[in-house]
Order: sequence, then structure tokens, then C-alpha cells
Amino acid sequence: MNDLKLPSRGSCVMCVDPGSSGGGIAVWNSWTDGPRGPDTVYQLRGGGKTWAGNFTEVLSQYDTIRFQEGPEILYVEDVSLWLGSAKSQGAAARGSLFKLAYLVGALVGSAATLGLTWYLVSSRWWKGQMGDRAVKARLKRVLGQIPPSYLRPHVHDAVGMGLALQRCFA
Repeated sequence: MNDLKLPSRGSCVMCVDPGSSGGGIAVWNSWTDGPRGPDTVYQLRGGGKTWAGNFTEVLSQYDTIRFQEGPEILYVEDVSLWLGSAKSQGAAARGSLFKLAYLVGALVGSAATLGLTWYLVSSRWWKGQMGDRAVKARLKRVLGQIPPSYLRPHVHDAVGMGLALQRCFA
């Protein structure tokens, strides 16, 4: 894992929150330091009946969006095991956490082959153990009025990660 560095002004930045059957992407076409929501958001949806089908579909959508948006810097939420969380422990026991790690590896591997700068972002760093409802409430507090597209599964985390990189999510 490379050390996390904040983006410089004007950079095109993409934040990705991957999930085992989908994900969320938030893109800032020109990075600023203030609290500003992304220019574009996307929800990734796995369409397969198997884990491999979902993996392939999510990776394909991600690659299409990445080529379309042309980010200079990619931030991907890293996989974390929370020892005090029954949900996290269950995901590890079912093997879901490992499958998510494979997806994260594929996402950054795809970016690395193109020479993009990429960083893994720990959820501990940007949101701690904050749940979906709390993340959405924080988005509303920081940004005021927000589009419904920001509240879709995984998209809210991609937007929140970007705001944390702007140092506006505390």
C-alpha cells in the first residue's frame, strides 16, 4: 500500500467505494480544497448470478467510467476487518471480505497498468465505524442540499471519502 497523499488543486480525482455486488464512484473534475460535492457520481451494479459474474460486471463498469472520466488520481476504499463488529466478522467467515479484497486489487491493478496515481484509503481514516445513515446525515450537514444520487448505496461513501480528503468530513 502506498502512503496516502491529498490531491493537488485542479486535479481530476476519482473516489471509489467498492462492494461485493456493486459500488459507488464520485468524480471531481477539478479538485478544490473547500467543501464541494463531486461533479459526477455513478452507482456500479453487479449483474451476475454468481460472485464471478458480479465481479466481472462491476470491474467492466468501473473501467468504462475510468476511461470516460480520465482521472489523474484514484482513491479506493481499502478492505478492513473490524474485530469488534459482528457484521465484519461474519463477512470474513463467509469469505466475502476476501472477495472484496480481490475486487479492490483488480481496481487498483487496472489503474496501475495505465500509470495512474492511486491510493488505498482506510475507512478508519475517513469515517471510523460510522454507518450508512450517519454518513448520509454528515453529507447533508457538510454540503447542505444534496442530490438524491449522492444517497445511493456505496455512492454516499465515495462522496464522503472525497469530502474527507477535502478535510471537510469531520
